[in-house]
Amino acid sequence: MSNGAAVAHDQHHHPALAHHFESLEQQTDASLLGMWIFLCTEILFFGGALMAYMIYRMWYPDAFAIASSEIAILPGAINTAVLILSSLTMALAVHAAQTGERGKIMFFIVITMILGAAFLGIKGYEYHEKYLEGHIPGFGLDFRFEAGFAMFLGVE
Repeated sequence: MSNGAAVAHDQHHHPALAHHFESLEQQTDASLLGMWIFLCTEILFFGGALMAYMIYRMWYPDAFAIASSEIAILPGAINTAVLILSSLTMALAVHAAQTGERGKIMFFIVITMILGAAFLGIKGYEYHEKYLEGHIPGFGLDFRFEAGFAMFLGVE
């Protein structure tokens, strides 16, 4: 492209159009296709993970019943709330960025970081408790297969 053609192209170029697209319609179509591909890969990944969970739960219902009695509900519920709240604060930061409100961007990013640290702190607490209870193979203080669990793994 000659220098004159480049100048003419820049004069008619929409500011929201990325340089590697011919038109806004092409850019929108590519974005939609990319989002659908992303959603399909998520469905495949989580569908496979959930299917594996369902199969193992059907094969070993007693093991799942025993394991579920060891779950600490309160830390998990708090962490779920922390994750949902951090998603909200991140979405608010993105909105502030779109509206050009720099102060709000920084505020919401800092809140999101604090919530991320809280999430990690709660996970650390949960893992520490599992460590003390001896539930982490190779890292627990006194990990061993108890009689109720050994039968599910073929360990005598």
